[in-house]
Amino acid sequence: MRRSSSSRLARLWARSRRTTSGSVNCHLLHTGTISRLAATVVVVIGIVALGIAMVVPVSSSSDAPSLTSVSAKRDGIALQWSAPSTNLTIVGYAISRSSSGGDNTFQEIVSDTGSTATSYRDRSVSSAEVEKRDSGTLWSYKVKALLESSDGTSSETGWSDKRNLVLPVFPRPGSLSYDIDEDDKELTLTWTAPTLSWSNQALPQTGYAIYRTAYNSWGSADNVVSFVGTTGVNTLTYTEDIPSIDDSPNGYRYEIRATYGIWLSWEQYVVYTGD
Repeated sequence: MRRSSSSRLARLWARSRRTTSGSVNCHLLHTGTISRLAATVVVVIGIVALGIAMVVPVSSSSDAPSLTSVSAKRDGIALQWSAPSTNLTIVGYAISRSSSGGDNTFQEIVSDTGSTATSYRDRSVSSAEVEKRDSGTLWSYKVKALLESSDGTSSETGWSDKRNLVLPVFPRPGSLSYDIDEDDKELTLTWTAPTLSWSNQALPQTGYAIYRTAYNSWGSADNVVSFVGTTGVNTLTYTEDIPSIDDSPNGYRYEIRATYGIWLSWEQYVVYTGD
C-alpha cells in the first residue's frame, strides 16, 4: 500500500524532534522527491536555528568631541566642548595644549578629568613665563573623550580639532621713570596708569607687576628676568634697595606691566645704569 506524503512527513517531523537542539535532521532529506510542504518546514527550521545563533554586532565607533569655546578669564583659560556621539560610556576627558599652535607642539596637560563635565578651567597657565601671558599670545587646545564599554574595556576617541585663543591687547602703563635716594640707598619707580576703555571691562585691571633684569645685551640667553613684586591698581610707585652695579656693570632694566588677573600687558621699561 502506498503511504501518503502527509503521513510520511509526520514520521519525519517526529524523528527530527529527537535530534540535538539547534541541528537540522538530515533524515528530512529523502532519496525521492521532497514535497513542497516538507521543504517549507526545513526552511523554517533553518531560519529559526540561524536566528537563535546570530549575534548582531553593535558599532563602537565614536566621534571626537567638538571644542566649541576657548576664552580668557581672570584666573585662567576656560574651555567648553560638546560630548561626542558614542554608544560607550564616557568616563572623562583628556586635554592637550600648545602655546605656538603647531600641530607637533601639543602637550597633554590633563590625562583624565575624571568627570563627564564638558568644561574645564586651565589655571596652570598662571605659572607660564611672562612672554606667554602677555598681549597677543596664542594658546591652542584639543580635547578627547575617554570611554569604557560594558565589559570594562577602555578606549578613547580621537582628538578634537584645535581651537585657538589669541589674548587681547591689554592696555599697558603710559610711562616709567626712576629716582634715586642716595641717603636711603633706594630706587623708586614711578609710572602712569594705562588708558582703559569700555572694551577692557571683560578683564578689568587688577594691578601692576614689576620685573628686573641684569642689562647685559638685553635679549641674550644669559639674561634672566627676575620678578620683583606687585602693586595694587591704584599704586603707581615701587621702591626697593638700589641694586649693585658691581653685579651688573651695564646696569639693570626695569619693566612695569599692568596685570589683568593672571594676564599681563606689554611692558614699559627704563634702564638704571648707576648714574
